[in-house]
Order: sequence, then structure tokens, then C-alpha cells
Amino acid sequence: MTNDALTQYLNSLSRQDRYRVDTSLKASDFEHTDVVFLCAEDGTESGPFIRKTIKRDTGLGQAYERIFEQQQAGFTSSSIPFIHECYADETKLTVVMDYIAGETLQDLIYRLDPSPELTACLFPQICDAVNELHIAFNPPLIHRDLKPSNIMVHNNRVFIIDFGIARDLKDQASSDTMHFGTRAYAPPEQFGYGQTTTRSDVYALGMLLYFCLVEETPSSAVVEARFKDARISPPLQDVLVKATAFDPNNRYASALELKAAFLNAMQNHGSGASAVNQQPNYAPAAQANYAPPAQPNYAPPTQASYAPPAQPGYTQSTQPVPLQPPQAPQGTREQHPARTIVGVVWNTLVALAALVVIGASISCIFNVPENMAQYPAIVNNTGYGLVIPAIVLYIVLLLLDKSRLKKRFPHSFGKLNWRSLLFIGAFVLIVTFAFLTLAAIGVSLPPTAG
Repeated sequence: MTNDALTQYLNSLSRQDRYRVDTSLKASDFEHTDVVFLCAEDGTESGPFIRKTIKRDTGLGQAYERIFEQQQAGFTSSSIPFIHECYADETKLTVVMDYIAGETLQDLIYRLDPSPELTACLFPQICDAVNELHIAFNPPLIHRDLKPSNIMVHNNRVFIIDFGIARDLKDQASSDTMHFGTRAYAPPEQFGYGQTTTRSDVYALGMLLYFCLVEETPSSAVVEARFKDARISPPLQDVLVKATAFDPNNRYASALELKAAFLNAMQNHGSGASAVNQQPNYAPAAQANYAPPAQPNYAPPTQASYAPPAQPGYTQSTQPVPLQPPQAPQGTREQHPARTIVGVVWNTLVALAALVVIGASISCIFNVPENMAQYPAIVNNTGYGLVIPAIVLYIVLLLLDKSRLKKRFPHSFGKLNWRSLLFIGAFVLIVTFAFLTLAAIGVSLPPTAG
């Protein structure tokens, strides 16, 4: 260890007890991720920062050490958070890096709704960011967990986060020793079919492209159907098929090659051509003006010492990311005010009807109908206070116009699909069956002597 590295390590150790945990973002058996603030001796605080603590025996987190070393050597990036501290002891690796404000790609697509125009502004920047990982590091750094929640968008910039399972490209390896990643976005070779390479990230980029276009997590059935969807033009379907080919050799050779194919497909996609050739005419939403304070000996270099090499036919994306929805083409029903008013009126009527039925049901607890007087009180109370309201609420959930609710409450309604509705319906059936069983037992009991 050099004197400078030893000094950095000792300085990091001296500060490790001065971090105040503000929020815990993720906790598992092998990793903890927190939002922290650094408390100075005079009582002031700087931050926020992201602090990751990763168990050493898992073999994860090595990419952070590589990024830290390269950033300390002068490498700067427009899409990788700056790492202020990275040090290890016998049991854990600790990484302190910039906190990226803004929202995830997943939340952004939920809020603005998917469209070719929005995708044309987002996807090229994502490809550039992934390409930077592949060509700025030697050997290339493979992320292996590219998904909507690991892409951040802030101030018209795209950032890649969570390098926990990222790894180096090993030319002589036949397969990965550890199989991690999110199943829907990870390529087949990541789960035992071979070694992950830069084309593995190309596969994940293809799945990200599908999510940007339709706001749905890709499934094996979607891939087998060759991405046939009325919302996706045939040229874009061809791009998706090649990007996600089972054999890595049949995929695009690089993220930049995928980007070029996407832009070419968009030129052949009428509604998306203007988004590629013109600046969007909608202003980004106001974002919090936050910049992490520089720490002693860990300030980011002021001069960029790295830029992706120029390649024929490929240009670095300069298209700003829209943080306000684009104007819908004339005649688009989704943006029609009348539809919004009808949805609000319908939801109001459904909610009022549900309140009336649930209120009448609960009132029966206190004024038991004659035909139910033969049942024990616990049966009546359970039926009128739980079973009937649960059934009514499930019917309400089916009847509601959820399009506006998904936009207004993306975390509550954004992931609501037919699978979750079936799960809720199964729960309601189980509750109903349990009530009927309870009622049968209650009827079979001998009457209580008066």
C-alpha cells in the first residue's frame, strides 16, 4: 500500500463513526445501503451520501474498488456516481459515494407514460452510459444488473447505480462463478449458460428498451413472441429481437451498435422521428439543486480526463431527458380532458356505492336481521364487518378506472396488474371460505341453554 493510499485509508477509518444514518434504503444478508450525512466536529453536516456496506466473503462489490481507483487517478464520468471513500477490513467493504437525486427510470416512465418520443430521449443516453463502462475500463466492466430501478435520471442526465454484482470481463473464463441478477433483465449466460460479456449488458439494454416502450417487465413469453405488440413498430421489434438473442454472438456487438440500430429504427418510425431530429419543446421539471460537498483528499477532479473515443457512425447523445410529458399527437384519447372527467366521475360513483354497501353491512352488526339471528355473534360480526366489506372492496378494485390512479400514485397502483388482482381475489376467496366454514360450525353447535 502506497503512502497516499494508506493516508486515505486512515482518514476513512477516522470518519467512519462520524456518519449519521438518515435512511436505510436496502438491507440483506450480504449488503446494507444507507443515506448518510457526515458530521463535522463543529456540529455541521455535509451530504447526503450513499454508503454501502458489503460483506467481503460474498465476493461482491469489487467493481466499486476499480471505479474508486480509476476516479482517484483522474477519471471522471457523467454517468457514474463519484466515490468519495472505498476501504475494506477483514469482514466488510465500505463505499461512500454521491447521492443522486431525481427519480429512477421506473418511476419516470410510470409518471410520464411510455412512448417512442420519451424513449428516444432516454435510451441513447443509457446506451452511452453502458458503453462508458465497457470502454473506459480495461478489462471492460460489466454491470450485470441493468434494470429500471438501477437507472437514475437527474437534471437531464442519466446515471447508472448499484454496481454490487458488476464484474470484470475474464477472457479465459468459461462461465461466471456467481449467478446473480434480476431474472427478467439478465441474459441466459448469467445463470449458467456461459460467461457474461459486454454483450450480456446489451441483452439487458434490449429489455430496458422494451420497458421504456410499453412500461411492462419483459417475460419469456414476450421474448418468444418476438416482441409482437401494437405499441412497438416492426423496425423496433427487429432491434429488440437481435439485442436479446439467446446466443450472445447473434446480439449487437456493443451498446453503441445497439444505440445506432435504435436511432435508425426510430427514423423509420413516423411518430418518433421528430424526437430524434429535434429538440423537445417541453421544459424539464424543476429539480433540487444539490451538489455533494467536496471532502478533503476526495474531491472529484475538475478536469475531465476521459471521453469515449469517436467512432464512425456513432455520436454521444446530447438529447436532454424530458421531465415533463411530451405533447400527445392530435386525436390521442389518453390526453383528452373528457376522458379524465368521465374517469373521475365514474370512480366517485363507485366509491360512493361502496361506502353505502359497506355502511349498511356494518350497521347489521348492531341490528342483526331476523334470518341471521340463529347464527352466533362471532359469525355475524365476521360476515358483516370483514367478509362483505372485503368482497365489496375487491369489486371496487376491479371496477375503478385505474389509469389516473397509476399516474397519481405510481408506487401504490403502478404495479397493479392482472397477477396482483388474481392474488387479491384468491385472498378474498380464502376469507370467504373461512367465514362459510365458521358459519357451518356455528349452525351445528347445540343451542345455548337460556
